[in-house]
Amino acid sequence: MPASTAKHTVVRVPGALYDELYVRAELAAGSGAAAVEALLRAVEDEHGAAVVRATVSGPLGSRVRDARVVTIGPGSGSGVAVEIVAVAPGPEIAVTRVDAGTTLLETVDGASVRRLVHVVPEPAGPGPQAQLRSIFDGVEDVLGASGMSPSHLVRTWYFLRDIGTTYRHLNDARDEAFDRWGLRHLPASTGIGAELPHPATWCAAVVEAIAHDGAPVATPFETDLQRPPVQYGPRFARANLVEHNGLRTVNVSGISAIDEAGRSVRVADRDDAVVRALDGFEDLLQRAGMTPTDLCSVSAYSVDERVREAFVRIAGRRGWTVSVLHNTAAVCRPDLVFEVEGRAVRRAP
Repeated sequence: MPASTAKHTVVRVPGALYDELYVRAELAAGSGAAAVEALLRAVEDEHGAAVVRATVSGPLGSRVRDARVVTIGPGSGSGVAVEIVAVAPGPEIAVTRVDAGTTLLETVDGASVRRLVHVVPEPAGPGPQAQLRSIFDGVEDVLGASGMSPSHLVRTWYFLRDIGTTYRHLNDARDEAFDRWGLRHLPASTGIGAELPHPATWCAAVVEAIAHDGAPVATPFETDLQRPPVQYGPRFARANLVEHNGLRTVNVSGISAIDEAGRSVRVADRDDAVVRALDGFEDLLQRAGMTPTDLCSVSAYSVDERVREAFVRIAGRRGWTVSVLHNTAAVCRPDLVFEVEGRAVRRAP
């Protein structure tokens, strides 16, 4: 199938100021960057939307040059999976490309509402420490240039080459930045292994921030089934609730088989690892008044095909119908085999 006519499915969430679009597509293995870039254009042309970020999982034949796109690894299966997030603005919203990888949405009357999406596919620096620090420095700069601050962060993703080494560097760089910023309300976050396309790239990142009249909009919360990460190390919230654009949005961080003490749950059976992660994930949804039917975006990271198959089977048994972006990836601890993250949305009452 020609790249320009690649089939895609769309979950369109109508909002008060703009519609949110969550787009999934499957391309043939080795399709190349041109197929992805054609898909971005098709989404914008067909839906009157602006793409703000995209994730590619699978064996592309060439590097994508569009800075809104992060390519994260080998995928799962023989094809290339793509998730695109786009917005279709109403008359009260202006959409601006701040730089090649950054998009700002703001109300045209006084910019009382702002949403920033910042993508860093190839940060500057000679190694993981330098690249991670440059990511946080860049986040601070682009937020300031957009009339926002780090307190407005709602969601972050960090894709890490050789996660066994770089996850420690991520936590160090994040601690330095959060201490400098005096950040108290922590964003939801994912830090996951990735096979990044450029050999000199150790990490890639996606950051989202939202402000209303200069104030934060995210309320972090936790599950009793797992110890809050900040109590044993990493500084992020298991989930948060964002009330924005006439919608209630729950961002669920990457969830693995972690127990109430913050320890990895050592299970010999792949099904048990998936069940424990999904129990925590669904508990977070329930605490915010959501169910899996409200999910509009889910990414699942499995260490091998057996784990992926276990997730597909168990999620199906639980009634999950959302299209999932799968990737074969290492998790932040060597004894963990699975991680899942997602976003659920409902209209505000």
